Amino acid sequence: MTTGFIYKCTNMKNGKCYVGKSMQREGRRKNEHLSDAFNIKKANYDCLFYRAIRKYKIDVWLWQIVAEDIPIKELDWNERFYIFYYSSCGKFGYNSDTGGSNGKQFATYVKKKISDAHIGRVYSTGWHHTEEAKKKISAAGKGRHLSEEAIKRAIAHRPDMSGKNSPMFGKHHSKETKQKLSATKVGDRNPMFGKHPGEETMKKRRASIPKAEAHHNSKLTWDMVHEIRTKYSTMGYTSGQLSSEYGVDFTVICKILNGKSWKEDTQAEADRITKMKAAGPLNAILDWAKVREIRNKFATGNYTQKQLGIEYGVDRTNIGLIVHNKSWKEEPGRAGAE
Repeated sequence: MTTGFIYKCTNMKNGKCYVGKSMQREGRRKNEHLSDAFNIKKANYDCLFYRAIRKYKIDVWLWQIVAEDIPIKELDWNERFYIFYYSSCGKFGYNSDTGGSNGKQFATYVKKKISDAHIGRVYSTGWHHTEEAKKKISAAGKGRHLSEEAIKRAIAHRPDMSGKNSPMFGKHHSKETKQKLSATKVGDRNPMFGKHPGEETMKKRRASIPKAEAHHNSKLTWDMVHEIRTKYSTMGYTSGQLSSEYGVDFTVICKILNGKSWKEDTQAEADRITKMKAAGPLNAILDWAKVREIRNKFATGNYTQKQLGIEYGVDRTNIGLIVHNKSWKEEPGRAGAE
């Protein structure tokens, strides 16, 4: 069975020591340390132990084996034990960490040195791929899709973060935090800053919105919409009456009757809407015959707009729009128009 040993290297001038582990011969490991300490190309050239070797003469160092014939599986544990036993990690020794291959912890002064070395550094920020690299990345990803089995496995292994498992369950951001989060998305920091969705994207968005009775806020159903259109077509109901009866806004009734909402893709519905538009504005007191009478009377010069408004029971403004052909427009080819 392969074994290793724990060694200690003590500075005879100040009593500080270094503890290490090895599976090599004692002399070989010692020579490696002495060689690496003076090799500037080595990554650990500037470690505390090697700086001390370069500072003091080689003959002041005492090399000792403190434990030997240790199984490989127990070597890490023994290294950590003897580093702790001799207090060689910190101000009493030359070890930079607590030892072992896994779970090691750096000494406080080493942590500070690492932290200071990273202050002011910027990682990845401002980095951009070249156009050629972007094309290669794009081409490599096209046509690649996860299999159904892979998707199921990913979902199965995904932690459930809903309800009480959520780290924000029962918590609320403070007003100050909300303002900070909002500030990070203002202006050019917003990922959509300067971007506008294309026409195709807008069509997809509109198509994805539930319509008619499928909408979560809908108060009406298709049966109720058919009733509204039928009742209005009998001329026995006005838009205002239908609005009150079905508990929706007047404009909603107008859009239903004009076919602007709750659209039915049938020829019969299209004919109905065309006929209704030709009959004049919704909920109108006037019809085409009365409109032409108003225009003829006003053209004689014997009637004012105010007199015509009183006679036909409509506002003076409406009379003005009619006589100037801004409403009830006479368009060639339109049903009801001359």
